[in-house]
Amino acid sequence: MAGAFPNSPGRKLNTHKDGTILLRARATYTGASAVHAGGAQSEHTGLAAHLELLDHDTVQSTDWGAGTSPGTFVATLIFPQLMDIDGTYINSNRTTHDSASLAYSADSTNGIDGTWTEQSAIQTTIFDTENEIPGHRDNVFSWTTSAIRALMVRFSEGGTTEANFIRAYEVFGEVGTAQSPDRLIFIDDATGLEYLIPQDYGDRPRGSAFDKDVSIKNNSGTLQASTIDVARGNNESTQDSSSWYTMDNGGGFSASFQVASLGAGLEDTFVLRQNIPGTAIPGVYEAWMEFDVNGSWS
Repeated sequence: MAGAFPNSPGRKLNTHKDGTILLRARATYTGASAVHAGGAQSEHTGLAAHLELLDHDTVQSTDWGAGTSPGTFVATLIFPQLMDIDGTYINSNRTTHDSASLAYSADSTNGIDGTWTEQSAIQTTIFDTENEIPGHRDNVFSWTTSAIRALMVRFSEGGTTEANFIRAYEVFGEVGTAQSPDRLIFIDDATGLEYLIPQDYGDRPRGSAFDKDVSIKNNSGTLQASTIDVARGNNESTQDSSSWYTMDNGGGFSASFQVASLGAGLEDTFVLRQNIPGTAIPGVYEAWMEFDVNGSWS
């Protein structure tokens, strides 16, 4: 257990940076039996800025994707490769909808084509209107499916003048088992395996420090990655503990560091230190660490 909150079902995908595309469709209300993204709905692309907001750990206090009123709203994620899904967190402006669905496809390329399968969860399970942090952690919906290319959420209102909006669209999972895209991965030096779930440091006393060896591996078989920036950050779904963590890959402990280049199949190892302040207030804390290839793959 993550303190007072359920364990995360898996690692949260960084969809606003991993090549995932966000598509949007909206239409006048067509009834509870309307298909996911067909009929009168039109497709909208170029929504990278919106995806970054929806993927952030802060639930948006403002509404995105104003639908017609009444109307139907659809938001679809197209992943860069097949993905294995462990769960979702979806936040909208209403606790209930006349019609609500969550669906996935292994072969859709535009959110309209392909074969779609409904995730048969009741809508009160997959939707949440909680705006207070960290309350929404209780409403992450755990469910699994493998090797999917697209994920779609749809909700409609037919008897009200209130439009439909979406505030958060978080996906938990990992790259599909049979997929091997050119990417960087975090490796636990103790096991030699990729980190696939958030790491739990357990209940540690205030004023204590703990070191862990972590490696960044270039998973590509042919390409070199250059100018890799590694940094910590705060996770606003719980209390922020990012300042407790520093990293050292040979230049001393700091909040960030840069790897000039990393060849195909190679690793760069660093020490990750957790140092809990003696004055820390007991509670549930989280932080995240990420890397960006700000140079090139060549």
